[in-house]
Amino acid sequence: MIEEIKICDIPFDVTSLSQFFRIDHFDFMSLNYKGFIELLNRIKVEDQAFNFQLNEIKKTIEIELIKLFFKKLSSLSEQFIFPTLQYEDFKESFDNRRYFNEHEAYLIHRATPTMKIMKRFNETHSNY
Repeated sequence: MIEEIKICDIPFDVTSLSQFFRIDHFDFMSLNYKGFIELLNRIKVEDQAFNFQLNEIKKTIEIELIKLFFKKLSSLSEQFIFPTLQYEDFKESFDNRRYFNEHEAYLIHRATPTMKIMKRFNETHSNY
């Protein structure tokens, strides 16, 4: 996902854009976040204002990455994000057997961490 966002696709203010041209060998059209971080690690900046601007650019790129992440996450099905247990998935075991089969055990195992997280979240926020 980090490779998907190119620097040239992000709307920057004029001040930020002008800072890019201060960097030697800067390929504005093909550079992505990872490449930008590598570039920052390679250059040594003594100018505090320039350094501040570069960090602001980094934050802007990170915000765009977060937006992309949540956009992709929101496109996933609810069950992918929060696995739920459906009675229909276990009906055969309830009707015919005493023990869960391998697939049913997997479904329970997959949902258990989410249930624990949701329980802890509820416990910590129930006082509000």
